[in-house]
Amino acid sequence: MRRRYSLEVRIARDVFRTNPYSKCRRIRVCSSKVSNIGLGKGGKNRRRGKNENEGQKRDLIYKEDGQEYAKVERLLGNGRLEAYCFDGVKRLCHIRGKMRKKVWINSGDIILVGLRDFQDSKADVILKYLNDEARALKSMGTC
Repeated sequence: MRRRYSLEVRIARDVFRTNPYSKCRRIRVCSSKVSNIGLGKGGKNRRRGKNENEGQKRDLIYKEDGQEYAKVERLLGNGRLEAYCFDGVKRLCHIRGKMRKKVWINSGDIILVGLRDFQDSKADVILKYLNDEARALKSMGTC
């Protein structure tokens, strides 16, 4: 007895010339658009992983020599921001690649910047403090 396929499966079979019921390829047909689903291993969210460290509290990191606390004034794009350092200087800061897609920085956040020896007007973002960490720094009088 011959099997009757639905219209979507027949269109997909003609387009891809594969077995429409194979497990390795699932095909979705919407009006005139044919797309593959289920071929990859997870995509962007898989690379990000699970937030396993979210509940844990991290140790408070204080500034060392060559570093300064700063408040983010505005975001400039392209991995750069303008920050007002607590020594009274407004600096152009560069977000390092390790933080770029993992740590989101907004205006008003307290950050730790590394000062450059050769450029006083520029700095590099080392760390973003969480809200409770910034409150703890303020209560200790360090910033």
